[in-house]
Amino acid sequence: DEYCTEFLRVPDRGETSPKLVAGIAAKYDPRELGDAGALAVQFMGATPERLEAVVRQLVAQAPPGGLPARVDLNCGCPANTVTGKGAGSSLLRTPELLGECVRAMRRGAGGQVPVTVKMRSGYDSPALFEDNLLAAEEAGAEMISVHPRTKAQGYRGRADWERIAQAKR
Repeated sequence: DEYCTEFLRVPDRGETSPKLVAGIAAKYDPRELGDAGALAVQFMGATPERLEAVVRQLVAQAPPGGLPARVDLNCGCPANTVTGKGAGSSLLRTPELLGECVRAMRRGAGGQVPVTVKMRSGYDSPALFEDNLLAAEEAGAEMISVHPRTKAQGYRGRADWERIAQAKR
């Protein structure tokens, strides 16, 4: 079994100080669930350099046997407080930036931890769905989880299950 943390916010404003990076990485506690199973870490942010620094710090400070199961880029959160800061599902408006974030997280992980992506089918529409899938895949995401609704739909409306089939192709 595998479990995932609530998202850890990687702010996009201000200076990227060692204290900020260490503080975010320190929020991960590999013993949080005891022996319940592997724990993955979910990050929310949109600044590649800062995501890279936080993932690198998280890997460096993990105790023996305490590496996360994976690190995940959240591109699914529809909350306006998140998307208004360029994170969460707002990354789906710019596939290039999504790809840059994944590449940065992979550099930070240094091959020691898989990097994954959780995404929606789009922001206002699924028009960029395939572009976002390809951006994540080409940047090296080892797994992509799809919530088949757009940000605009939130948690309402009908899920477009065809997007899951499209993602598998």
